[in-house]
Amino acid sequence: MFFSLVVNVICKYSVTASARASASSGAQTCLIRIARELTRSLRTSSSFLRVSRTMTTGMEVQRCLMDSCVSEPQSTDSAITMLQLLANGKEHQDKQLCFSCNEQLVPTSNIVEHQSVFREGRGGSILHLKCQPCNKTVCVYVCGQWWSLREILHSNRMDRNGFQQVQTFTERVILHTLNRIVFREQEQDEDTVAVFLPTPAEEFAKLMWDEGEAVGFYTVKTKGKVYESSFHERYTMPVVDIIFVRKKGRGLGFGENLLKDMVSMFPVENFGFSHPVSPAMYQVLLRYLHSRPHMRDRIWVTTYTGDEGYRRNVWLLVRHLATNVDSTD
Repeated sequence: MFFSLVVNVICKYSVTASARASASSGAQTCLIRIARELTRSLRTSSSFLRVSRTMTTGMEVQRCLMDSCVSEPQSTDSAITMLQLLANGKEHQDKQLCFSCNEQLVPTSNIVEHQSVFREGRGGSILHLKCQPCNKTVCVYVCGQWWSLREILHSNRMDRNGFQQVQTFTERVILHTLNRIVFREQEQDEDTVAVFLPTPAEEFAKLMWDEGEAVGFYTVKTKGKVYESSFHERYTMPVVDIIFVRKKGRGLGFGENLLKDMVSMFPVENFGFSHPVSPAMYQVLLRYLHSRPHMRDRIWVTTYTGDEGYRRNVWLLVRHLATNVDSTD
């Protein structure tokens, strides 16, 4: 870009420079004009490059939890402190907009709920601001600030794609938002009976990102982990426990990519899916196993720990279900 500008400017004035080459004053004047024109051109070029960089990013840099609050100790008491201030009548003055009903809300103690990111209920305190007219969570208080759901679920990194393991407290908040707010309050189908509880603090989980937006997640009960209601029984294989994909993220191959992700993590081990499995996931499993005969004896539907007597082979199960459907037609 720089060299092409130099060439264009010099060519523009080369004739003038040649014509005045006999007069030193004229040549000097020409060079001054060239320098001025080059300066203007470079300034225009710089402006163009700045605009181009803004356009290629796709959007302006937005405030988002993922990029602003890298981590926060689980023992943080910022949410507890805010809850105490609200209880004492010291309202947080920033109004928050409910996008469902356009209500402007000022956080007060009667519309703020204390929540824990973790099932154990210890540490990881956050606050939910609830809109009473529509009974939905508007924003979440974490890292000493209120964050809208969009600010929690989006990242300014448009190259953030695919599955990424949940490791930081901030990522746990994103998982919590998808699990306890988006699924529970916004996108749960009427015929869905699943109830996703908060995840344990050490639960293995991965978020699914699509161009910088968190659109889903899945959790895994790892092999050897103690079963929740038992003191000594342990999972005998890795088990996919919770799967959730936002409606906007469906049709992007989440199910098949999840299977490939599990195989990459457990290349030789059997693994399971916690019962009940959704009809959509059964379809994904059937397609996947139909084209991969070598995987048919490795994937199971499990209950309890997945031990003998608490698991059924997925391929045999779906074939059995398909046979029953055909016999009734």
